[in-house]
Amino acid sequence: MNAADHSESFLPVASIIIPAHNEDTVIGRCLDRIRSDSQASFEVVVVVNGSSDRTGDVAVDHLRHHPAAVVEVIPTASKIAALRRGDEIAQTYPRVYLDADIQVSARALTDLARVLADHAEPAVGAPRMVVDTRGCGWALRAYHNVWTRLPYAEDGVIGAGIYAVNEAGGAVKGTFPDVMNDDAYVRGVFGPDQRLTTPGVFIVAAPRTVAALVRRRARVHIGNEAVEEMVTGSGRSTTRSALLRIVRRREATVGEVAAYVWITAAAFAVARVRRLRGTHAQWSTDVTSRVLQEHE
Repeated sequence: MNAADHSESFLPVASIIIPAHNEDTVIGRCLDRIRSDSQASFEVVVVVNGSSDRTGDVAVDHLRHHPAAVVEVIPTASKIAALRRGDEIAQTYPRVYLDADIQVSARALTDLARVLADHAEPAVGAPRMVVDTRGCGWALRAYHNVWTRLPYAEDGVIGAGIYAVNEAGGAVKGTFPDVMNDDAYVRGVFGPDQRLTTPGVFIVAAPRTVAALVRRRARVHIGNEAVEEMVTGSGRSTTRSALLRIVRRREATVGEVAAYVWITAAAFAVARVRRLRGTHAQWSTDVTSRVLQEHE
């Protein structure tokens, strides 16, 4: 499915690039939300990479009547390759990079595009993050209650499934390098005063098991370490003082902080084992969080 140049009657406020690998259970919902506001106008570029399911077919079905849409299939199962190809296809700035399992409204995307377009200087932005922990056990809820109160989340999350750059910011970002964590790379190349939190929210589904969360965090640790070698200051922001502050403010209990520390330590251990085994570069998708729970 390919789109020609935009018609004069359709002027997109932003390009949305969606890399998608085996996301046929969630990409339809993602695309429907993007198109839910008839007043919102986006160029939508879906790059299906190395999928063995119906991701491409579902994307085509949901974008069939969209005036500016491209669904392209590449054989390589690589998010970075998909993002690079999306950049080659997209014609508009601001440019939004969106994971297929993220829930974000057309209104929040429009506000994100508007704020970035109003900045002449390089900027990267994202709405505020909300973690969906419905159906999760106590340990998972405890972990995310602490994690969302750490400086990384409180200062405005750039990444975690969605971020956008204006045209000047696109020049700062450049071509995506060969990294596992594209969001950590993008966050690292922009200074704190260039990272914007825009109106609205985006929703991330938490893993539904502790084992899945540990695997996800191990992958993040490995990816962040690789990015840290490339972009100084792009890595971890968690500190003992931040955890103590959370307890002092009674934003979390000691038990919740202990759960966070335990899961984090387990993730570091898994990351170390993967490095020793030479499997640290392998990508894995958390299927437990691909649950279709709708948010208003």
